[in-house]
Amino acid sequence: MNGHDTPHQPVMEQRLRRWSILALVLTICLVVGSWIFVSHMVHRPSTVPGKTNEMNKQIPQGLYIGYKDVVYRLSAHDGNIIWQQHLTQPYKPYRLIGSSMSIKTISNSLICAILEHAVFILRTSDGKELWHYAVALTPAQQAENRASIMGVVFDQKLLYISFSRGGVAALDLQTGEQKWKKPITGGDNIAVANGNLYAEIPNSKGYPALYAFDGATGQERWHFERELWGNSSFSPVLVDNGILYYGGNPLYALNAQTGKKVWEQRMPQRERSFAGLRLKDNILYSNTNAIIPAVGGLKIPPKSTVSLPSTRRLGQFSGTLSQGMS
Repeated sequence: MNGHDTPHQPVMEQRLRRWSILALVLTICLVVGSWIFVSHMVHRPSTVPGKTNEMNKQIPQGLYIGYKDVVYRLSAHDGNIIWQQHLTQPYKPYRLIGSSMSIKTISNSLICAILEHAVFILRTSDGKELWHYAVALTPAQQAENRASIMGVVFDQKLLYISFSRGGVAALDLQTGEQKWKKPITGGDNIAVANGNLYAEIPNSKGYPALYAFDGATGQERWHFERELWGNSSFSPVLVDNGILYYGGNPLYALNAQTGKKVWEQRMPQRERSFAGLRLKDNILYSNTNAIIPAVGGLKIPPKSTVSLPSTRRLGQFSGTLSQGMS
């Protein structure tokens, strides 16, 4: 048997050697090919044709910072400066500590820069100033250590400026043209929703009252005088789904178009108040309590024909909620 197998042994060894070499080559190709595929997948943008990647969608296109009368747009990806725009006020502000400069994003194409005595509307793409509004001051007012502009709110058409010396002006958002100006004393406590401007103004007795004005004309639509029972709130009102939430103690829910009371909620401690209102997932949050927006009852009925659920107190916590709750 051994003598018979001997002539074929070199042939078998050659075949085995060839198969080994082939297997080694295939293994190397497989490893290299897998590495190229994985590398390609790692560096490939995670997008689906025809759809926007959700992660990329959530990343903001830019961050805006105001510092020493200069507005900076930074890249949200690496923090590099995309553009910077220096703002000049008509009067040199009296700054004992620092500036009251702030930036508000109006839309994807517009931002608002607020200084002590002027408001600037800038284009987000390159920082170009489209228009600005400056407060006219007397020499005596220029020497005062306070800002002229208290608050700025806006909707899709108009921008509203509240002045520290009293009054509110409505300007065209695209051109800066003044539409109206009224002696409304709202301070920084103004809000706008559904074409209405809301401001808390003291009534003839000096008690706080909430006024609703037509945003386009400045004409009063209605006003609501709160009960002088506990503290009032210095936070702007919150409007959602036709209901206006008016902070303080009591906390009021009003019909946003008529001013009629829908419900109220009180805290036994008169020195406390509902403030910093935020609404999320049909729950109204404040810096003291969480309440389901409702028709004023303390229990939720099994079934109700009303369009809004009833109110019940969920709990109490201390602290102030951040803007992220909105």
